[in-house]
Amino acid sequence: MASFSQRIFCCKAAGPVPIAGNVKLHNDPNREIHDAIFRSFIAFAIRRQELADSVEEAAKQRKQESARLLALISGIANPDSKIPPPPATPPPPAPRILQSAPAPIFTFEALKNNPLTPQVHYVIHLTSRVNFGPVYSHRYFACPWDLRHDWIEVSLIHWFAEGEPFKMKAEKWDVKCEKDEHFFRLTLRPNLAMRPVAPTPVAGVHYPHPSEVQEVLDQRSQQDQHGQPSYEQWSHRQQGQ
Repeated sequence: MASFSQRIFCCKAAGPVPIAGNVKLHNDPNREIHDAIFRSFIAFAIRRQELADSVEEAAKQRKQESARLLALISGIANPDSKIPPPPATPPPPAPRILQSAPAPIFTFEALKNNPLTPQVHYVIHLTSRVNFGPVYSHRYFACPWDLRHDWIEVSLIHWFAEGEPFKMKAEKWDVKCEKDEHFFRLTLRPNLAMRPVAPTPVAGVHYPHPSEVQEVLDQRSQQDQHGQPSYEQWSHRQQGQ
């Protein structure tokens, strides 16, 4: 799993792309929820970017301070001057070790603590590429229950193990950085296991309401009480004839 300070996008210049594909004329009852999820992920990406920038700046300052202290200890008059590198020594020869068989990827240690639980409603699939080049990165993030909280990045092993319920695409957004020419696509994937199963509507086919089904069952029960044969009994008699 990625470290907490890893950036989501390349830099602060990345922003949403207003394209015609984002403007949908049909009435989507989940559009407001999807937009709220997108805003939550963008806010999380901004927090991650600011954290990564601060960590990088602190590391740069520590490196400069270490260089100044080393220069003072070495007796260099100007601490800001570059320290001459030590003479290069040839690396020792690598020991000859027999290569063992590769370790299995889907181990118990790698599969435990999977953030893709059955309670996760949505996952954002983030793909990255340079302009119109091939995709060089696939990352997955689990949506938190509270959209004000941080998202949890899912490793590829966890995704391959538990990502089957999130195979459908519900929405997509594009983010592009004009400075670095990086292009990002955010695909929203809902958890199909949390949605009720309904029959696929077919043109010209009437799907009875549960009340209509119960009414037919009540009529059959009354017919049985009055001694009239049910449909199953009548069908059995016809087959016997």
